[in-house]
Amino acid sequence: MHNTILAIDAGTTSVRAIIFSASGAVLGAGSMPCAMSYPQPGHVEQNGLDIWQGTKAAIEQALKQSGLGPSQLDAIGITGQRTSVMIWERSTGMPLSPMVSWQDVRGAARADELTAKGFMVAAPTAAAKLEQIIDSVDEGRARMKRGELCWGNVDSYLAFCLTGGTKHITDMSQACATCYYDFFAHGWLQDLIDHQNLSLSMFPSQTDSWGDLGMTSAEVFGAQVPLCAILGDQQAAMIAQGAKAAGDVSISYGTSAAINIHTGSELMLVEGTYPLVTYHHEGETAYCIEGLVYTAGAMFDWLTNSLELAPDLEALSQTVDKTPSSAGVYVLPALQGLGSPHNDPTRHGQISGLTRGTTKAHIMRATMEGLACRIREATDACYIAAPNLTKPDSLRVDGGASNNDVLMQIQADIFGTPIERLAIRDAAALGVAISAGTALGMWDKSGADHMRKIDKTFTPQWSQDQREEFFSNWKQAFYL
Repeated sequence: MHNTILAIDAGTTSVRAIIFSASGAVLGAGSMPCAMSYPQPGHVEQNGLDIWQGTKAAIEQALKQSGLGPSQLDAIGITGQRTSVMIWERSTGMPLSPMVSWQDVRGAARADELTAKGFMVAAPTAAAKLEQIIDSVDEGRARMKRGELCWGNVDSYLAFCLTGGTKHITDMSQACATCYYDFFAHGWLQDLIDHQNLSLSMFPSQTDSWGDLGMTSAEVFGAQVPLCAILGDQQAAMIAQGAKAAGDVSISYGTSAAINIHTGSELMLVEGTYPLVTYHHEGETAYCIEGLVYTAGAMFDWLTNSLELAPDLEALSQTVDKTPSSAGVYVLPALQGLGSPHNDPTRHGQISGLTRGTTKAHIMRATMEGLACRIREATDACYIAAPNLTKPDSLRVDGGASNNDVLMQIQADIFGTPIERLAIRDAAALGVAISAGTALGMWDKSGADHMRKIDKTFTPQWSQDQREEFFSNWKQAFYL
């Protein structure tokens, strides 16, 4: 045993490969971008074959940096974006449709129809889109009935490719995000599948979140290495953050932002949130609720690339740090709809309070403040709707946008709660590595605490009156 684990994190904008040692050190890392296409308004697509090629390239980068070969890896874990949808050919693994992103809203009307019939289906999920996608495949329904097709999210496709087509699987933390998951039977929701005239043979098999899940193909990967964990990205981040007890929270800042609150062994239905499986292992199921802010890090790409208010994120942050006030300007970050607790995909972003004296700097600062307010709004709503859950004294954060010290300080000021930032920002990769190590017996669930290091704590600087007045004014600008 070499005490090494490869974590693959297939996110929305990039795929990353990170090799961890059992001590928590990063031995090597690689990253490749994932291109997006927008064929028509509301449609967001990726190329599944490009994601697979990018995954292989990222793994090669990580191996080269670490000086290791494939046979020197003890285990592999896969995490990534959830409820994206792709159909591929079972015999060849070739994609027959685009990877339709979770950001894609083509299923909004179908979600409303299904919900009216008693199926709880949300617009971003696979259940709202799979019918349209299979009907776009040549002879899709006929080929489905003959057992020639597979569908899945990016985790299923990468597992299929890595194992040379021998494993068409997903874990329950991924399955539960599709709206096809039966929370009570821990399987696929057969009533919905029948209603949509789909074949169960096309669905991936559900597995535990970690364990003996399969083996990579030596021809594909260069060695036979155990596949030991599959987890949704936000659930993996919870494991990385050590969110183990009811009420514990993990906040991840990526393209979107997710607030995940552990609910223990109890499945809770909380208005404005999504219930999810945190993990399932050997009959034990842990649950969480999730509040989503659809547009988080994407706001900064919009400011720098679309509006060109700053050349890059570093320049934007420096400007905001030198701008003590947004001068009455407020921003609602909702470029992709308004998430929790409103869950309104038709709502758009807004800027309020513009005057002749408004500058680019005011808009940039207001954008950071608006994102911090949205995350507080979504987090507060979760705890208000579930009063038996107690918010911890400090909040743990991760994700690419958490690199931004200025944003994190604003977040602490608006929350009024210390913000603890995980040293390894790619918490999803860390969490799935911890899970894969657990499957190998490197540690038990509590024994991996040495890998959960905090690199900085941001302490609130605003007074309570200042904080509450600002938050109230922000809400009044957009909701009253």
